Amino acid sequence: MGLPEETPEWGHDLRQALDALPTGIWWTALFPGLTMTLMVVGLSLLGEGLNEFINPRLRKRW
Repeated sequence: MGLPEETPEWGHDLRQALDALPTGIWWTALFPGLTMTLMVVGLSLLGEGLNEFINPRLRKRW
C-alpha cells in the first residue's frame, strides 16, 4: 500500500508468527490475530449501531 518498510503492520506480524507455529511458538500469533479480530468485530458493531441510529426507517419501528 505504499508504506515504508519500517512501518509495523499487523498482517506482517501475523504472517511471521504463523511461520513459527510448527516450532511450537503459538503465542506470537495470538496477539496480532486477536487484535485484528477485535478490530473487525468492533468496527462492525459500530457500523451497525450507526446504521440503526441514522436510518429513519429503522427508528419508526418503535
